[in-house]
Amino acid sequence: MESKTRSIIKKGLDQLRNKLLDISGRNALISFRHSDLSKGQIQAIHTPLEEIYAELREEKEVFFKAFPEPVLEIQLDQELGTNQAAFSHITPKEHAILLGLNPSYDLQLKYNGVAEELAIQTMLFPDKFFKKMTGFLDVQQQDIKETGVNCMHACFGFLEWYESPSSKCPIISPLLMVYGHHFCRHKFAI
Repeated sequence: MESKTRSIIKKGLDQLRNKLLDISGRNALISFRHSDLSKGQIQAIHTPLEEIYAELREEKEVFFKAFPEPVLEIQLDQELGTNQAAFSHITPKEHAILLGLNPSYDLQLKYNGVAEELAIQTMLFPDKFFKKMTGFLDVQQQDIKETGVNCMHACFGFLEWYESPSSKCPIISPLLMVYGHHFCRHKFAI
């Protein structure tokens, strides 16, 4: 009788565990989707990962940096003899390359640049940077207001896997998440 009761309890606990811990692609902590439109995500480029990780682990303040605006080009109109200002139509990726920054989201573990200050480099020009950071910090404040907990984390590395052998779409899962409660937005220069 006792083994039958244990079996029923074990079966019930297993069913509850499956309901509480969703290990399928529906779980947002397991199945991460990169999106430039998401208010809660900011992707970094050309950033010293080891140093940022160490700062976050020590609960120090970490800043985000925007790209500087592209340089204003002055074009001389030969026929009229006047100068015309024209903004270069340059993509953030092209601008990163011109600045000598690696625009890849696949960051190197060892940073090979010289950092004047420790910050997370974004690929956003100041206007989009302000909007993105405002949305990012709004999401952070909303989480705190609703749950009493700051849910912001920095993710270091992602694992691509498939839910089943027949799955066609990969699932992207964070490998290492560090609590990031000291994110700030007040740095703008390279």
